[in-house]
Amino acid sequence: MTAAQSEDTTQRWALWIDLEGFSEFHAEDRAPSLLSDLAFDLYEIGCGYCDNADRDGIAVFVHQFGDGFILYPFNYEHSLERPVAVAVAAMLATASRGGWLRTAISYGGLSDVVGWHHKEIQECVRREKNLAFTLGAGPGKMIITPVMGEGLIRAYGLSHRRDQPRGPQLLVDRKLETRLEGINGKLLELQRDDQCIVIDWLRSELPLAKKLLGAIHSTVPPADTLVQKLRRYLTDNPLRQDWKDGADMLIRHRS
Repeated sequence: MTAAQSEDTTQRWALWIDLEGFSEFHAEDRAPSLLSDLAFDLYEIGCGYCDNADRDGIAVFVHQFGDGFILYPFNYEHSLERPVAVAVAAMLATASRGGWLRTAISYGGLSDVVGWHHKEIQECVRREKNLAFTLGAGPGKMIITPVMGEGLIRAYGLSHRRDQPRGPQLLVDRKLETRLEGINGKLLELQRDDQCIVIDWLRSELPLAKKLLGAIHSTVPPADTLVQKLRRYLTDNPLRQDWKDGADMLIRHRS
């Protein structure tokens, strides 16, 4: 194992989840539906995630950025079983509705950045007890993003690397490779290189992902049915060729 692969193993994981194609169909009825359903999935997953939180300190934080979300744990968790299961569950649930997610797991801290702002802005947040506060006499509003950090930067950056397959993929930072060991269930890979491991989320079988799907009351059809949904999506939409190529790699993979 290289030094690059073994570093930073004591940092918390960070999971970026992005709704694919939102900019193309944001004006359609399905866009707010898919986004709101994803948000509710993450809400219910987050609630179910906190089993025994008082005893074990197990909890997850979720922040929305446009049509994307960043998730990170309350405490350090060495195994990536939870973020992989969350990603798989969210991707399967969204695919069953005809939508597609792109997810990426990396590492690094996230912190409250409200204190970075000038005192006038901090006073507005304190006065209104809200990150959305009135500008002057109104009706204008300003909304402050509460968190920032290397976890968000790395996970978002991994998702947007141009040297990785496009389309609905689950990407894992190669530096976290050893933290995939011991995951309960069958975890299948599409490919790997020096930077990234691409997971076959359609065909991986993870008991924790199944449990999370139960928490969001989602009935997911078999992988072959989702493959047909993805084929129709490729046929019915004007997609970039690199997106089609990435999706086709997922479609053609055999476990």
